[in-house]
Amino acid sequence: DGAAWLAMIDDDMTAPAQWLTLMLRAGRDYHADCVGGPCAIAVERPCFVVAQSMLCKRRRFPSGRVPVLHAGGNVLLSRAFLNEHPSLRFDPAFGLSGGEDYDFFQQARRLGARFAWCDEAFCPEHIAAERLNSRYVLMRYFTSGVSSARSETKQRSLGAIAAEHGAALMRSVVKVVVGAVSLRREQAISGLFMAIYALGGLWCLTGGGRMERYR
Repeated sequence: DGAAWLAMIDDDMTAPAQWLTLMLRAGRDYHADCVGGPCAIAVERPCFVVAQSMLCKRRRFPSGRVPVLHAGGNVLLSRAFLNEHPSLRFDPAFGLSGGEDYDFFQQARRLGARFAWCDEAFCPEHIAAERLNSRYVLMRYFTSGVSSARSETKQRSLGAIAAEHGAALMRSVVKVVVGAVSLRREQAISGLFMAIYALGGLWCLTGGGRMERYR
């Protein structure tokens, strides 16, 4: 009961020896309520789509304060902040669809949480080889779009969210076309990922329902 922090790591990740020490130091140094760290899958010779996806190229930041966190696989949460805001919980409605971490940190941001990033606390992620294919990657982007839109509907109008996803879809299509015409495969596939994410959000907003990623 006297613990000051709650540490969380996904069950398919491996924490290095100094992981907890680094995360705790970041929490103290940056006076944060939530600390996040980087992760990426550890796989040899992935196919092009997998190699360019969020699974292998998760965003990283310099260590320090950040506006918000998005993923909960490698995080540290302040017990004091959680006790101060008892309504802050992971929504079980996202249990099979994914996106509960995105929703949680959006709640925390609205409650005034201070976020930090500890780039030294990298955790490799291990995903079964049979799942690491193009179909799985594209499904991840689509379901992530669905979940983020579901979370946003708690605070914003459907019209505003739809306009945002629609604009993102248009930008991504342009990116795909320009990348294809200029023979820039990385740009084209990045645009495709963005387009599928946006389509997931629009599908949710038009009543498409849940996508149960983990069933």
